[in-house]
Amino acid sequence: MCTIMGNGELVFKNYDSILKTGMVFTNQRGKIKTVLAHEKEMPAKWISTYGSVTMSQVGREYPACGMNERGLVVEQATMFDTRYPDPDGKPCVSPLDLIQYLLDTCPDVETALEMISRVEIRQGSWPMHYYLCDEMGNQVIIEYLEGVCKIEKISRGDLVCLTNKIYEEGMIDLKGNKDLNVDLMKGNLLGFELHQWKAYLLETLKWYDRETTVWSNIYDSKARKIFCFSNLNQESVEIDLSDLDFSLGSKNLGIQCDHMGCGWSFVSESDSEVLASSFYHNQEIKKRMGLSDGAQMIRLICNQLKKYDKDSQIVLRFLEEGVVRQLPMKERYRFMVLEYLSSKFEYGVDYSEGQVNEIIDENHLFGDYFILRRELIDHQLLGRLENGSKYWRK
Repeated sequence: MCTIMGNGELVFKNYDSILKTGMVFTNQRGKIKTVLAHEKEMPAKWISTYGSVTMSQVGREYPACGMNERGLVVEQATMFDTRYPDPDGKPCVSPLDLIQYLLDTCPDVETALEMISRVEIRQGSWPMHYYLCDEMGNQVIIEYLEGVCKIEKISRGDLVCLTNKIYEEGMIDLKGNKDLNVDLMKGNLLGFELHQWKAYLLETLKWYDRETTVWSNIYDSKARKIFCFSNLNQESVEIDLSDLDFSLGSKNLGIQCDHMGCGWSFVSESDSEVLASSFYHNQEIKKRMGLSDGAQMIRLICNQLKKYDKDSQIVLRFLEEGVVRQLPMKERYRFMVLEYLSSKFEYGVDYSEGQVNEIIDENHLFGDYFILRRELIDHQLLGRLENGSKYWRK
């Protein structure tokens, strides 16, 4: 039973699973992504605006949880009472795609709620509910009950407990736990300094340890730090997101959960394949997901990751130190470079024409913001009012 607890600033979680595997991943800015979808589905597509650190048992781009460089935390737990809304024609995602989508595109909880409304989780997906918080202490629970998305906004500082039950039922269990002084823990959390919280919160998580607990995470959204403890080898690592390079073209880094103390290493294609294989060849998981051919899913995921990296290499050919050096003549490549440029604008933000020009100027070398602004609008990557008084990322 996964257990997530927090107060909007500090979040701590036990991740439980029948599998004894997992990896921590870095995720780059500026990557063009399209989710895997069935033939009749419209796949969600986006460009990552923010770098992130995620944990996964499936593979890179399929996180179980994580935090981005703006301090947004996205966590989840299985909840079998989940029933996702019926399809209504929106771009589709899987429950794990949704986590990466939010970390890639959202600086805060408010933006995340808007972005969630633009996609739908495909029917038959693994049943999950979500906990989100940001650097301002905003926190929210998202559940899908009887085909309706239910959003529970939690006051800053209030203690949250999310398990494998409906949120309200999990909170009743928490308050009824006489061995855990909830009021005292809430007060302690609010008064903690960075150097104090690890031992206290790990001790709290031990109340919820099970034989199936694979790892424990503690997030500090303000400091942009994650503390990971592995139950597989009793080792830990503290990750400071400000120390990591999330730029397009930086190395894909990972930490094996069963070698947590070894720190970061380069993630190879075989690493991703091994992790996906351990997941999709597990008979219990295949049964729960209704999969007859795990090998097909492994191939699809590995090919998807290769495409993401190949597309990134194409875009990098037209960049110099992260800014656009040249606009390609070939239309497909041109659009990809424009998509990369559009990732310099945030979703949900209104820009003046002067601000748009300034952002474009900062991100290209050939001194023609006008043509780039026009191209972004013509390719429907930026929207604008007819009088040019307002622009926004589409």
